[in-house]
Amino acid sequence: RRSENVSYLLIYFFLFLKSSNFKFNFKRAATYFIILYIILTFLYSIVSVRYEEGNGIYLILNSFLDNLTHRNILIEALREYGNTAYTALCVVLLWLEFNPPSWGLSYLLGLSAIFPNVGGIMGDLTTKSAFAVTLQEHGALTDQYYNIGGSIIGEFFFNFNVTGGIIASLVFGLILGILNNNIRFFFYTKQYYGILYYVPVMFNVTYWIRDCFGSIIRDIVWGIIFCYIMRKFKIK
Repeated sequence: RRSENVSYLLIYFFLFLKSSNFKFNFKRAATYFIILYIILTFLYSIVSVRYEEGNGIYLILNSFLDNLTHRNILIEALREYGNTAYTALCVVLLWLEFNPPSWGLSYLLGLSAIFPNVGGIMGDLTTKSAFAVTLQEHGALTDQYYNIGGSIIGEFFFNFNVTGGIIASLVFGLILGILNNNIRFFFYTKQYYGILYYVPVMFNVTYWIRDCFGSIIRDIVWGIIFCYIMRKFKIK
């Protein structure tokens, strides 16, 4: 799950910048660009290896060197991330044209992921909440392309139609602004324990771009509970 690990790196990098008063200059910016370019190349190499026969460190190394010398990784990264836009397009062009929006049902069913999967009941409900799975099962994909992932925008459209999805995006953006202001306040006042509860939200909202509600809500709720336990029983 490359995208999940990229989300971890983004949050770690954000926390590092905010907590250390790190300042960029041209030399540092150039150094970080080179490092990030190499990381992107490695991530794309994992994609390449998945479609080749065999395994082992030599296969990965050869793929990495080939991509580093023969591909524009920035363009390839945009192409790979375009899969999320593809999911949203399938919702608009091939689902909403023939089906009504779910009017929040996928979010309601997604709440089942919070609870233990006793008897497989909650697992079944969570699967039904995954709109990308619904698209696959009903053939709402173009050109038989099945390498489909989640999409926060596609999920908004799936639930509220295009107009409602745009409104939902604006409301969600306002909520993110409030969360961002709270996080900044805790950083500036050095109340780092206050930030603790926001870390699961920060990560999962970042990953939601490529995921679905039923997956991220579980990690948010249980992450906050775990952070509460950590803070409650911290050593003074």
